[in-house]
Amino acid sequence: MSSSGSSEEDEPTTRDKRTLDMNHGFLYHIRRNQYDRDNYDKKVKNDRINKKAQVNRNYRPENKHYQPPSKRGDKNDESSRTDKGKSLFKLEYTSDNGKVHSIMVKENDEPLRLAKRLVNTAGIPPDLLETLEWKISQEQLKRKK
Repeated sequence: MSSSGSSEEDEPTTRDKRTLDMNHGFLYHIRRNQYDRDNYDKKVKNDRINKKAQVNRNYRPENKHYQPPSKRGDKNDESSRTDKGKSLFKLEYTSDNGKVHSIMVKENDEPLRLAKRLVNTAGIPPDLLETLEWKISQEQLKRKK
């Protein structure tokens, strides 16, 4: 028996051969990935908390109050504010200094009023007022049809 017992001790049993070989390093990579993931999750959580704190401290809603057009500085032609007719054409005049003066002509505008406004703003000689009035009325008639 002693001889058979000593031979069993020298040879590894099948039970010892079935153990898992852990020298491949696979578990090391799994642990390292878990550690990196935990650190990343902590960082993201801290960033989210810090971001909320910054937003809450610095956030002030912009107060948008109504301002009437006169206070806003919007400049509209008085003809577009008062007359609600269909726009026929845009009358443009280039003065001697190169500045372009434009007026929207509508179907129910008065040619004399438009001509006076253009003469005053563009520096057109007053003796051309009647000619300008006639031209505006002719263009209105032509485009109304």
